Amino acid sequence: MLTFAMYPADIFQGAVRFIMFTIIPAVFVGLVPLNVVRGLDVNGLALLALAAVVITIISSTMFYTGLRRYESGSAMNVNV
Repeated sequence: MLTFAMYPADIFQGAVRFIMFTIIPAVFVGLVPLNVVRGLDVNGLALLALAAVVITIISSTMFYTGLRRYESGSAMNVNV
């Protein structure tokens, strides 16, 4: 599946393009950094940095929420 990352993103259209950028992020991982380096687009780089910060905040929030709800798998709770 990672071989799709070697093809230009412009050849993918519609549902295939959506799948390649979201469900199977091979194109996203391989092509976005390449386009940033090739184009030296400061706005695109700033947008990627913002996306990285947002994803980090969301994932940290989800992790710590799950950690607060965690109960040990080996603990036995007996309700009498």
